[in-house]
Amino acid sequence: MILNFIWNISPDIISFGPFELKWVTALLVVGILVGRKLLQYIYKKEGKQVGEVGMVYSLVLIGAILGARLIYVTLVDTDILLNKPAQVLFPFEFKGGIKFVGGSQFSMLGSLVGVILALLVYAKVKHKPFLWTLDKGFLLLLIALVFLRAGNLI
Repeated sequence: MILNFIWNISPDIISFGPFELKWVTALLVVGILVGRKLLQYIYKKEGKQVGEVGMVYSLVLIGAILGARLIYVTLVDTDILLNKPAQVLFPFEFKGGIKFVGGSQFSMLGSLVGVILALLVYAKVKHKPFLWTLDKGFLLLLIALVFLRAGNLI
């Protein structure tokens, strides 16, 4: 009976002219916000400075995005790196208007590597134990990735 299941959910939540809000984007944003709130709760419960959550949050996001993009263009699609180097960090084309071309050009392995490196730098600068910092940062990354994968399923 399960083999006859037809999946016909639209990947778009709202489509209004050129604007499209997709499930994957909305759920990723929700996952990032839920992860931040959970991280704030854990910092409060452990008696740590809640003001540091913003720095960890920002570093995890920046590390994930940069790592995901850089690993993608170096290991998966080297054509971008060799022929269109401006699209590595600025994934837009300007033929017939502005078009974003980097929507699906990210690497999950790259996001993991980027987050680890960003948290390593944070731990060194703030003189915190690396494993403690990694534990907090990965919690945020894990929650965001669960929501991201749920959005990809839809």
